[in-house]
Amino acid sequence: MDAAKDAILATVTDAEEAAGLTIEDIFVCYSGGKPRSQLVDLEIDVSGHAVNDTHVNALINYATQQLPFEQESVRPMHRLHTLPVDYRVDRNHGISDPRGMTADRLGSRLLAVSVSRSSLDNIFDAIDKCHLTIRGVMVGGLASHYAVITEEEMQLGACLVEIGASISTLVVFNGGGPVHLETLPIGSDHLTRDLAAALNCNIAAAERIKTLYGSALSNPSDSDREIRLPQSALNGGLVGSDRITKSFVVGIMQPRLDEMLSMLKNRVEHTNLRKFAGRRVIFTGGGANLTGLRDYATLALDRQIRIGRPRAMAGLPASRVGFELSAAMGLAHFSATAGSKATYSSMGAAPLTQKSLLQSIPLVGGLFSKRAA
Repeated sequence: MDAAKDAILATVTDAEEAAGLTIEDIFVCYSGGKPRSQLVDLEIDVSGHAVNDTHVNALINYATQQLPFEQESVRPMHRLHTLPVDYRVDRNHGISDPRGMTADRLGSRLLAVSVSRSSLDNIFDAIDKCHLTIRGVMVGGLASHYAVITEEEMQLGACLVEIGASISTLVVFNGGGPVHLETLPIGSDHLTRDLAAALNCNIAAAERIKTLYGSALSNPSDSDREIRLPQSALNGGLVGSDRITKSFVVGIMQPRLDEMLSMLKNRVEHTNLRKFAGRRVIFTGGGANLTGLRDYATLALDRQIRIGRPRAMAGLPASRVGFELSAAMGLAHFSATAGSKATYSSMGAAPLTQKSLLQSIPLVGGLFSKRAA
């Protein structure tokens, strides 16, 4: 906990010095806690009235009820997001904003995302010790999409894969919003550790080699390109040689990439996801910097691949907008979008004090059976 607190304080201090401001409130991007998700379908009786905020909030409120996957979890779960995907007014589907429309029934598809409560509490405790106020919490892949994915991609169907350090987050979009979220237990640090083990060197040296010479694709000339190992990699490292070839580095990294892409392919081609996932996969996050990832993933996944660089923001130099900042940039875009659909999806709506004119309608059910992640 002390290490987490020190890391948070160091990050906030650097940001304060760069901005010349004092930071008191923060948004948190969080990819831990083994998030799980379920897509549910709700419908309420509007009785011929015009749809307003109360009706929309009621749908979200009903969706915050505990779902089967949360009840059956061994570890207590905390609902982090209740995200409206789209709405339907009577039998008219695919409506992004139903407010002002007259209807007998109002329905919605919503994605419920929950994480381990104890894991989230640990993060909250570390932040509290830094005397910071949390304005909101968002899962990393969801945060990234505000800076990376286009409206057309979300409408037609696409998969966003944020490659982090120890895990990667998969978010499936369809119909204008997220319909599935899960994490894969593999990230860019696994590539670094594979290199460190093969070279018998420290993590810092392996990370440097990966950054400078790592690639997803092999090239015939790689076997002729020698890499001189840094002195830090030779302390107990390769016996009898201070040089390796680039083909050796690529050969170490490819099996782990194959494992990640195979895992990803199995998920997006799952029966419950295939009809939503579309034909496009967008990679972002720090791991998306890997040379040749787009072409290698195209062959492995048989899909259209795009490497998603975050959209720039006014006042931020383009040179500072890297793949590793996609989640942070997404949170910045989100926090600047007050009053939009994003407002509803940050933390979920507060429970209504009374049902007023609404008749309580039970959950119709999830499009996925018990769990979607």
